[in-house]
Amino acid sequence: MKLFQKNKRLESPEFRGDYVQEDPVQLQIETSSLCNLQCVMCPHGIKGFLWKKEDNYLTHAQLVKILNQFPHLEKISLQGMGEPLLNSELPELVAESTSRGITTSFFTNAMLLKRQVVDTLMDARLHRLVISLDAGTEEKLAEIRKGADLAAIVDNVQYLISEKKRRGSTTPYVNIMFVAMPKNIETIPAVIELALELGVDELVIKACSGMALIDEHDWMLSEKDFDELMVSVEKGRKKGLQIGIAAGVNPLVRRQGKLRCQWPWKKAYVAVDGSVTPCCYALPERGVVFGNVLTSDFSEIWNGPKYQSFRKELREGMPAICKNCPDYSQFE
Repeated sequence: MKLFQKNKRLESPEFRGDYVQEDPVQLQIETSSLCNLQCVMCPHGIKGFLWKKEDNYLTHAQLVKILNQFPHLEKISLQGMGEPLLNSELPELVAESTSRGITTSFFTNAMLLKRQVVDTLMDARLHRLVISLDAGTEEKLAEIRKGADLAAIVDNVQYLISEKKRRGSTTPYVNIMFVAMPKNIETIPAVIELALELGVDELVIKACSGMALIDEHDWMLSEKDFDELMVSVEKGRKKGLQIGIAAGVNPLVRRQGKLRCQWPWKKAYVAVDGSVTPCCYALPERGVVFGNVLTSDFSEIWNGPKYQSFRKELREGMPAICKNCPDYSQFE
C-alpha cells in the first residue's frame, strides 16, 4: 500500500479538503470495550450504555494487522471506551507499538495498575500514562467514579513513580487527567496537592464529555467556577506543578463555536472490533462507522465517500454527532 507524506498545510483550515493525500499521523485504538468502574459522566455509568456489551479485547495479532497499514505512524493511544488494563495482552500491545518507533500512551483509572503491571509496562517502554482522577477526596471520587478507591490509586501511582526513579527512567511520562465539572471543582486544590505529593509530570484539566447522554450544559463550568479554578491553577503552578488546561474548560471559549477539530484530516479512531470512526466522540455505538480496518484496507476507508462527506459537513457547518463535543466548542 502506498502511503502519503505529511503536509504541514493541514494546520490551516483553508487547505483542508474532502480528499486527504496524507494518512493519519495519530491513531486511537480501543483495546477493551469494558470497564471496571461506572463513572457518572461516562456511557458505562449512564444507563449501562456499554456495560453489558459482550467481552471484547483487541488481540496482539489484530494490532499487528492494523499497524502494518500505518508504517509512518507517529503516535498511538491504546484506549477507547473501556479500561485498557482489563486486556491481559496490553503489555504486548504496548511493546509491539513502541518497537515500531511509535510514541505510545493510554489512559487508565489506575485501579488495576499493580506492581507487576507497572514492571511489564516499563519493560515494554511505554511513553506516556494518563491517570484519570476527578477528585482529590475519597468521598467525592467514590461519588463520581463509582467503584474507585483513592487510597489504592495513590498506592499504585506511588509505586510507578518510585520505579521510574529506581530505573533512572524518564518514561512513562505520567500525568493526571482531571475532568472539570461543577460537582467536583471544589476538590481541585486537593488534586493539585496530591499531584505535587506524588511527583507526577503534569496535571491536565479537560472539559466533560458525556457522549450526548447527558445535558452537557449542566456539566459545563460557569464563569465563576472557571475563575476559581484558575486561582487554584496559578497557586499550583507557583509550587512547580506543570498544569495544562484544555480550551473547552473555559465556558466563554466553548460558546464561541470555532472549528478547531483536526481529527478527520490527521487522526482516526479504531474501535475494538476494527470499526473506523472520525474520533472517540463519534463512536460505532452512536451509529458512526466509516469502515472496518480488520476487513478492508484503511486507504480505501480514509478517502471513501463517508469520510469525504463528513469532512465536507465539518468544514461547512457542524455534523449532528459533533454538537456537544467540548473540542468543537459550540452550544446553542
